[in-house]
Amino acid sequence: MLKRKLLPIVALALLTSLAGCATRGGPVPYDVPNFTAPDTDRAALGSEGTIGQLDTIAVAVYQLPELTRDIQVGSDGNITMPLVGTVKAEGLNSTQLAQAISDRLAARYVRSPSVQVSIKETIARTVTVEGSVKRPGVFPVRGESSLLRVIALAAGPDDDANIHRIVVFRQINGQRNAAAFDLGVIRNGKAPDPVIYGNDVVVVDGSGLAGAYREALQAIPLLYVFNLF
Repeated sequence: MLKRKLLPIVALALLTSLAGCATRGGPVPYDVPNFTAPDTDRAALGSEGTIGQLDTIAVAVYQLPELTRDIQVGSDGNITMPLVGTVKAEGLNSTQLAQAISDRLAARYVRSPSVQVSIKETIARTVTVEGSVKRPGVFPVRGESSLLRVIALAAGPDDDANIHRIVVFRQINGQRNAAAFDLGVIRNGKAPDPVIYGNDVVVVDGSGLAGAYREALQAIPLLYVFNLF
């Protein structure tokens, strides 16, 4: 009699265990060791932020005060200055851009120029959150964010979400990469909350996952590097 009573309980526990294992299935791997900052944010691994398109920067050239000015980065990621010409600013931090301007001036006009650059105004980047969330969409972020924060921007997972399989797409070294994360483990403090950068695409698995994203997730090679998007 006792065995009959215990049998449904044991069966339910076994099914629950198996279901828990299945939630982390799929070809996209977890714990990807080289899922680093994207190409556009590679310069921001230190304490300084990355300069982006349409940001406003302040440039000071102490030997040439007429060059001291505020400049808005163009949609092509470049800035243009008198005596300097066009310089690529997007993806650099303040120190790197100041060095680039200094090198141009030293090569043409000024001996040992002293240049200082600071980011005066930053235009928010965007993160796309799709799949089984309550409010999917494109959301502005300033600087770095985290997976928990961007999921919260989308009003959190919906009732049919598989929180154990969140896939982040990112451009690294000129290639599209993907890595999976377990939101349940992160929420419990058993895994770090990963950094999310501008232009990342976050896809929450579940029944609300759009067909195009579902096909993409199934088509990703086991090496997790692909060029579909």
